[in-house]
Amino acid sequence: MVASEGVNRPVAFAFAIVAAGTLLPALLAQRLEFEVASVKINKDNGPSDMRTPRRSGDSVIMHNTLILSVIHYAYNVTGSYQIAGYKDPSDDSRWVDIEARAAANATEDQIRLMFQSLLEDRFKCITRPGRFPDTS
Repeated sequence: MVASEGVNRPVAFAFAIVAAGTLLPALLAQRLEFEVASVKINKDNGPSDMRTPRRSGDSVIMHNTLILSVIHYAYNVTGSYQIAGYKDPSDDSRWVDIEARAAANATEDQIRLMFQSLLEDRFKCITRPGRFPDTS
């Protein structure tokens, strides 16, 4: 279940992962979700969790982070050259606070898959592994 508070409109975008991730194919077939998640537009501009989420017990938090940073973490990409078609929101809605609950023994790969599900559900993210055809 994903709860959203304070986000007035979804940020819709499509992108492609140009390089293959490092997740196991068996894990990719599963759709893992957080037990509960809250996504809010960041308003306090405090310290940022730009690279990876903080974890403590069953709590998973990414505070004051860019949506693009969440994509980088979820799909384990190392550079923006691996993402095509991402449209950055023009306002401050691109800075978000995410607080979620997952099993305390969830692996890093499972947490990444949960973030992928969150991106699909909350931000209407569409992914396609591989190369995008040249449309120019």
